[in-house]
Amino acid sequence: MTSLTNSSTVLNPDTYLNHLTPSEGRQFELGRNIILVALGMTIWDILVYVPEDWRILRRNPLRCIVLSFIFSRLFALSYVLLSVLERTMPFQAPRTPSMTKSFFGVFSYCCSTFLFLRRLHAVYSDQRWVRWIFSLLWIAYVAVEFSVPFGVGTIHIPGTRYYRSTVTKRNVGANGILLLIYDTSVFLAITIKVVTSHSSTDERVKWSTIVSGKALPRLSRAIIQGGQQYYLMTAAATILVTAMVYIPTISGPLKLTFTIPVMPFVASMASRAYRNLRLYELDLAATSKETPATMTNVQSECTNATLSVGGIYNC
Repeated sequence: MTSLTNSSTVLNPDTYLNHLTPSEGRQFELGRNIILVALGMTIWDILVYVPEDWRILRRNPLRCIVLSFIFSRLFALSYVLLSVLERTMPFQAPRTPSMTKSFFGVFSYCCSTFLFLRRLHAVYSDQRWVRWIFSLLWIAYVAVEFSVPFGVGTIHIPGTRYYRSTVTKRNVGANGILLLIYDTSVFLAITIKVVTSHSSTDERVKWSTIVSGKALPRLSRAIIQGGQQYYLMTAAATILVTAMVYIPTISGPLKLTFTIPVMPFVASMASRAYRNLRLYELDLAATSKETPATMTNVQSECTNATLSVGGIYNC
């Protein structure tokens, strides 16, 4: 009778899901499906922009900003790929792949936030103290980010070599809060600088036009709208995931599962903002060869907005 009971309880002991409770098994499968979808979206996001990205790489030297643009999504892809392997492959020593995956995520976040920082450096090219303050804020964020991999632990599924990650320290949630503070500060600083730079020369520029970008010159409007797209979408995702970390009824493995799609999403939005502005610059350069007056207008706009010639874009 005992043998019959055991065989009916665990029909296939070699299947790792049979060693989890029904609720844990559902969470594990849900997390695996979410990660597989994230992997497909990340690969699609990289492949669909290959022509535009190649155009940017051909026209720009490999500096820190360009390298960050390249590796933000590549690190995110590596992070998601290792997350898939984590849910589908057995490991004798799970700590190594878990730490490797976490550091790929850290590098991706560092590259993405650096792209946003360089946008601020370009706008505040005439105020070194502002650039230093936000650079120190970025360094503080990176320092906290590098502590996140040590706040995530691994546990084997009983009786198997499969494992799952779980939150072990509260600093994982604090990282999301700091990211939100950093992005908000940079976004507001860029918006204030661009709007106030034009308010003295164009009375039509009001705070009510910030969202739409109306009454702003084309370059300034591109900067505002690109920052809005990046900030609003990444802030919403960050708030949602950070809130989940602090909800006690959500299990640790499921909390980490929902953070995984955010990584490539932030990288995608940061790359999108950089790509759109860089392609805008290249299109202006091509147009100016045919109509020299266009470049004169752009140079005038750069002067009014105090934009950096050596920043994200060249004026």
